[in-house]
Amino acid sequence: KQYSDLPKAVWARRTLYQLKGHPLLVNEVFLPALLNF
Repeated sequence: KQYSDLPKAVWARRTLYQLKGHPLLVNEVFLPALLNF
């Protein structure tokens, strides 16, 4: 199935946390148009 009305760009962020002295990299990608399906 193709969704031609989805946006061509998405919004994302990357955050580096420290957990007990160790790095924890979290990547989040937000796809708001997918919530419509």
